Amino acid sequence: MTNNQTINSRDICDSNLQGTNTGVDITCLLQVELVAKGIFQNVDCLGLLSARSVSPAWKDAVDNARVWKLVLDKDVKWKKMHNVLIKKGVAVEPTEVDNYSEFYPELYVKIKKHLLSLEKNWVTKASYEQIKKMPYAGFVGHLNFQVKLADQFIVTRQSPQTIEIFNRWTLAPESVFDIGVDSDRAMMKSIDLTSEYLALGCNRGKIFVFCIKTRDLLHKLIDDPALLNCGSFAQDVMASRVDCSHLVFSPTGNMLLSCISNNSCQYETLTLRKITSPQEWKIVHQQTIHQFNVRRIQMDDSYIYLLGGANKGIQVRCATSLELVNTIGEAEHFIKSFQPYDRWIIVAGREQISLWETLVGTCIRRCQMNQTDGDIKTIG
Repeated sequence: MTNNQTINSRDICDSNLQGTNTGVDITCLLQVELVAKGIFQNVDCLGLLSARSVSPAWKDAVDNARVWKLVLDKDVKWKKMHNVLIKKGVAVEPTEVDNYSEFYPELYVKIKKHLLSLEKNWVTKASYEQIKKMPYAGFVGHLNFQVKLADQFIVTRQSPQTIEIFNRWTLAPESVFDIGVDSDRAMMKSIDLTSEYLALGCNRGKIFVFCIKTRDLLHKLIDDPALLNCGSFAQDVMASRVDCSHLVFSPTGNMLLSCISNNSCQYETLTLRKITSPQEWKIVHQQTIHQFNVRRIQMDDSYIYLLGGANKGIQVRCATSLELVNTIGEAEHFIKSFQPYDRWIIVAGREQISLWETLVGTCIRRCQMNQTDGDIKTIG
């Protein structure tokens, strides 16, 4: 702060003290930018709204310095709800030409309203009762999904060869996909989808890819090399014991990972396909894993996580090359679920939760659960 600015601040301070008996407004003593960055960005959204009503100077400091965006961006709950409202068409992303003093307080009201509605739904189970009425065949042992969630859709299984897609926000039915025609006795085993594509993994090692918008069948893929030239009776019998047990799109939607389980030979084939266009789904890497018995797969921008059978742990593989990076928790018994988070993996056992560092493969912390609370089934 320059000498002139200091003198001016003192003059303002003195005039405030001489003219009234009230306290000195701190925004008169500091630059607006300094107040915004040093004070206001450290409060929550409710605090910002309260700060705007203190005085005109505080209102200008909050609005003109654009601290609303800073506060909203660091608040995970509010940021997620903002993204949800954008998907629902209730809110939009701010632009440089928006009047921040109007945009963010209005957004605050919308987010607060929907958060209260969310809490009410949680307590009253209103939305749950709606979803329960949606038709789907209940859990089947050989199927790896009941209901699948995506940004815009809820996918439910109607039969071994039919699924129905609902709008996630309105619960209105969108479309029905049937793989029964020319499917060679195919039955669904796994599913994943993006805003553009729907991929269905089936028995006999087949993958059906549909266009979400047009419902056209784009591809019939076979990712087990042993089945590519299946013609003899013996090969046909082997094919009957091959399942596409897992399908996962990458977060960006430009890669598809499939896991084909060959129950006859006790191995699994991981196949990574690059999607460059609706017509071109090219295999870029393929890896065979023996006697690992993959039970669950997750994928992010950096890694692929494979949960194996009893005492097999969690394999961490490179998301671009399928190379093995590390194996987590091989000595852990009865891993029920896991959740990657940043550079960590949270692992849920039957009676404990543990935190592991992904690259090093070491356990950082364990939390023992009370046996009277019951077994852990899943974590997220």
